[in-house]
Amino acid sequence: MKQILLIAGLFFFAKDVRAQFTGHYNALNITGSTNTLKTEIPLAEPSVVGSTYLDDDWQNAEIVLRNGNIIGDLPVRVEIEQTNIEINYKGELKYLDLKEVDCVNLTDKGTGKKRTIRKANEFIFNDIPLQGVVEVHTGKQYNAIKHYYIEFLQANYNVALDVGSKDHRKVKKERLYISHDNKLILAKGSSKKIAGQLGSDKEKALTIIKEHKLNLSKEADLVTFVGLMQP
Repeated sequence: MKQILLIAGLFFFAKDVRAQFTGHYNALNITGSTNTLKTEIPLAEPSVVGSTYLDDDWQNAEIVLRNGNIIGDLPVRVEIEQTNIEINYKGELKYLDLKEVDCVNLTDKGTGKKRTIRKANEFIFNDIPLQGVVEVHTGKQYNAIKHYYIEFLQANYNVALDVGSKDHRKVKKERLYISHDNKLILAKGSSKKIAGQLGSDKEKALTIIKEHKLNLSKEADLVTFVGLMQP
């Protein structure tokens, strides 16, 4: 009963935002004066396509609220652009703003893989909060952060060459970071360059990278690295 009341109360904060975007226009609209016969059919206005879900499939989740309460065993999908949790609650779709949540612990139904998802703006890069959501791999000194965000790509169709996209697209993008106190270091380029940004921990990091043959720009190696770095 307590869990049901918690869920019902949370949906007060929900935003009914859908993560699939499509638009349909009539390409046969012919414009011009009544004395002019158009010989070409104008292109349809670009629609907006693309999924902004973290995963399109439903996944089991444990939702940890900011007040410490836990709601478990719910099928959810995480929407990146609006940072919503879409919940399938007793056959009805509900929406919960991720700002009301400490984290979402997802479990993939197929693989059993567990992931911890948080709102990205809790993390700062170059003095600017991230947008979207992040997956957090926690270490004792540093964390590995996988950042998911949405990039909007304008339609760029060239009629003469018949190339390009006729639709605007929303595309899911990813970046890897090392975090310390919610400050981020971009995990891109050589491992030596990345380790060089760790200040007094540089030599310790380089030793671990060499001993374990790690490439910090790869997610699996980055997760291994933060697990090996000790305070």
